[in-house]
Amino acid sequence: MDAQSASNVDGKPSAVGPPQQLPSPKGPQEDDGGRPRGSSARHGRSADMEWLEAVARAHHGVIDALAAHTDVLPLRLATVHLDNARAREVLDDRAAVLDEQLTRLAGHVEWGVKIYADPSAPTPAPATAEAGALSPSRAYLLQRRAQKGVRDQAYRAAQQAAERVEAAGRQFAVGRARHRVQQGDLATTGDENVLNDAYLVSMDRAESFRSQAARAAEGLQGVRVEVTGPWAPYSFAAASPGSDPPMDGPIA
Repeated sequence: MDAQSASNVDGKPSAVGPPQQLPSPKGPQEDDGGRPRGSSARHGRSADMEWLEAVARAHHGVIDALAAHTDVLPLRLATVHLDNARAREVLDDRAAVLDEQLTRLAGHVEWGVKIYADPSAPTPAPATAEAGALSPSRAYLLQRRAQKGVRDQAYRAAQQAAERVEAAGRQFAVGRARHRVQQGDLATTGDENVLNDAYLVSMDRAESFRSQAARAAEGLQGVRVEVTGPWAPYSFAAASPGSDPPMDGPIA
């Protein structure tokens, strides 16, 4: 990507409501979306999920635009420098590390894999004749037992799907990062997110991994698999406490 094209990627959110050549790397600067300065203001804004979503989408737009032309090393969304001079200083100071990381990630993409279990699936009601012969307390206990059986089955199915995804990772991926499952405001569906992983895969194996991982829930009840990507390698741009070490690589 030439300098003129990079300068056109400003990272400005489209709607924010109130609430590579090393060793001298250069990086595009993103607009902060009109965010108030100061730690207390950042804390207050971060609690506004709509604002955070808009900024995250703008951040991803910058990374996505650059990744279409070159290898990228995404920084964390909350990486803030006071001005362009400070950003350049940080890049220059870390040139050797950035060069090593870019070399490691060149030609690779990231796939996100989430597994969801639905432990609230309806349980079959007892037969009418059987239900009529039971006391209310006995019928209640039987219903609770049936509900527990459905939950246990869903979680077992999710574990089996996770094993299938991991097998695909060991065959096609070179790295895996585990993320916290999505709960609370981050949860977007009624079922339960039980696994949230990212896999680093070379471009020539990307479709093979996606295809196999997407089939991990076949034949299983109460579970589904969501594969997203390919993305720039966000989860592998730097070592983090929540990341697994690189996987063993393709299995012959």
